[in-house]
Amino acid sequence: MNRSYSSIKREIKRNGYYNWHGHWTYKVDTAQKKAKKRRKEANRKHTKLFTWEWKCFVEKIKNMMRKRKWSISAAIWRYKLEKWKKTKVSISTMYRYAREYDKELEKLLLYKSWRYKKWEYKYWRIRKYRD
Repeated sequence: MNRSYSSIKREIKRNGYYNWHGHWTYKVDTAQKKAKKRRKEANRKHTKLFTWEWKCFVEKIKNMMRKRKWSISAAIWRYKLEKWKKTKVSISTMYRYAREYDKELEKLLLYKSWRYKKWEYKYWRIRKYRD
């Protein structure tokens, strides 16, 4: 098979299963299905962006931004305080979501892009070495 022992052992451990007799078995077709499923789920970058909970969260953020004229970061922090939840949403994720999927939210944003600091650093670094 031209593979190391540890690679084969890891493959069996990762894609094996217990059959209805209770014995550990490995079948190629089920292993292939498991591997494809894992690869498909790993390649989804924006899986949480299309759930019902995410859409409710975005609507609440939009309402805060409209009514109170807040920035997106202030709205996210207020949501965290009100709901007593740890929302693991970064500001750059919200900006990317607005740019790619939600044009209404994009109109409410203060900055049109969140990446302005990268440009400043790159510009500063280039200027430093040229002078």
